Amino acid sequence: MTKKTSQQYDMIVIGCGAAGLSAAVSYLNTCRDNGKTPNAVVLERADREHRGGATRWTSAWFRITRDRELDPNFIAQMQRVSKGLADLDYCKTLAAEVKSTLAFLEQNNVEVIYFEQAFPNTNTGGGLGMPGGGGVSIVNGLAAVIESSTGMDILYETEGLRLSVSDDGEIDGVVVRNAQNRLQTLKAGSVVIACGGFEGNKEMMA
Repeated sequence: MTKKTSQQYDMIVIGCGAAGLSAAVSYLNTCRDNGKTPNAVVLERADREHRGGATRWTSAWFRITRDRELDPNFIAQMQRVSKGLADLDYCKTLAAEVKSTLAFLEQNNVEVIYFEQAFPNTNTGGGLGMPGGGGVSIVNGLAAVIESSTGMDILYETEGLRLSVSDDGEIDGVVVRNAQNRLQTLKAGSVVIACGGFEGNKEMMA
């Protein structure tokens, strides 16, 4: 039989991959910039050794130029290969934020390397930028920032079951289950869902 308890945070992030960890570190930086004490938690279903979701297994390459601009042909290529279904606003945002994204990684314990591609290919940017060590280095670097910061935490082997809703109909937290099969309601003013999962949804993949 499970026992249910509650705990309060300012923000809960569901997912310990690149998106979730970036959200948590960005929140932490904002708190520091404004002289506020952080109070947030990241939920990770896996144990610490296997944390990171899909990010852990990606090489995390960026098709970029030497001066860290996105491959000039990237947006047109996405439109072509998707047969017009690609979200071009999303692609344009990606292009606009490549430099700041790489800088963010470097500022938070993640080495970024660049190398020219020696053989002909469809990458008109000329090279590839990537974190040294691939996606797992993103996970380890950003997680280290969180785990070394007061007021921040990562809860491992903790599965988000459902969102918690207040009597007024507002999302106010997450109901989770830990490795001991214990239920908890983690309360928060903000909840960030960054756990992926669309890959298992046939309708979203259609």
